[in-house]
Amino acid sequence: MKSYIRNKMTFRGESEDLRALRDRIAESAGSEAISLAGIIPAGESEEERKELWGTESEAEETDVILYRNDTILEYTFDTLSDPPVPVFRKLASDNPGLRMTVKWAHEDIGPDSRCGIFESEEGSGELTEAEPDDAFELACEVWDRDPDEERMELEINFMEE
Repeated sequence: MKSYIRNKMTFRGESEDLRALRDRIAESAGSEAISLAGIIPAGESEEERKELWGTESEAEETDVILYRNDTILEYTFDTLSDPPVPVFRKLASDNPGLRMTVKWAHEDIGPDSRCGIFESEEGSGELTEAEPDDAFELACEVWDRDPDEERMELEINFMEE
């Protein structure tokens, strides 16, 4: 059974640059959503998409927010199995004037959560990987879940086994 990865992609910069990026992404997607194929074209096969995007699925459940006086643009979307790291890298290199942060996490939140952080500094266009301080806390943040409630659920599940 395939599982989901939640991706939170945040850009910071000048409002006109962020609006232009949002418009380019929307135009390539044909909607307000984000389309991985609009950023890196790929064929129909899962293998080709996996090779080009880092995941075999198109973005799903997209949420787009432009806030704080239009100085922060945030995309939240899900992909199957893996985060689309090549897409993140392309967006960072295509937008060197913006600061980009990506936080991603696997849907199975636990003590050994699969998650990560990518960041680019304004002016660099290069995306670097950062190690999360606490994988469990990061996964809860990305999935918008309460860490205390998740810990309690883990304890209950452990006791039932």
